[in-house]
Amino acid sequence: MAKILATTGMIAKGKLGDLVFYQWNGMNLVRCNASNFKDRKSKEQMVCRNAFGTVGKLYSTFKSAIRLNWKGVHKTPTSLFYKLNRDCIRKTETGFEIVYEKILLTNYEFRNLDGLVYEVKSEEIIFSWNKDHFLESKYTVVCAVYSKNLRRVFSTEVGRSSQRAVIPIPPDSGEVVTYCFGWKKSE
Repeated sequence: MAKILATTGMIAKGKLGDLVFYQWNGMNLVRCNASNFKDRKSKEQMVCRNAFGTVGKLYSTFKSAIRLNWKGVHKTPTSLFYKLNRDCIRKTETGFEIVYEKILLTNYEFRNLDGLVYEVKSEEIIFSWNKDHFLESKYTVVCAVYSKNLRRVFSTEVGRSSQRAVIPIPPDSGEVVTYCFGWKKSE
């Protein structure tokens, strides 16, 4: 993508031949005009769009539990979430199947929790882990529970030194998938 450095203060906007001039984040930019696609609704294109839409819905659902370092890596957190989790979506004859157990909620370097166990009760899930040497306040633990029946995420973030997290869930939650990771907050 080319940048226009205007010294006269003039701003170019619009289309000129195959070039499109525009402003973005205060910069004057120019790009080639997008060509017209003949197969906008081809089978492959529709599958790709639907897969991307499915991951977008997953991002919205899991947003409260996601911890991504996307600045400088991707343009948006949604695009990074798509890159991390596109393999969790499988095409079936009737649509898509999501492998919830493989969803990644972070790209930070996270530390495994020694002795991590969880206990499922009728109205809560209790996570617990062993004490370790990562007890400073920068280290936290994100615990999340996805209810397949309700299609909702319940999450909490606690200090790693607490060694325990409790997430209340509705009694009609049905089958749940649990996620738990420890990570260090940025300075």
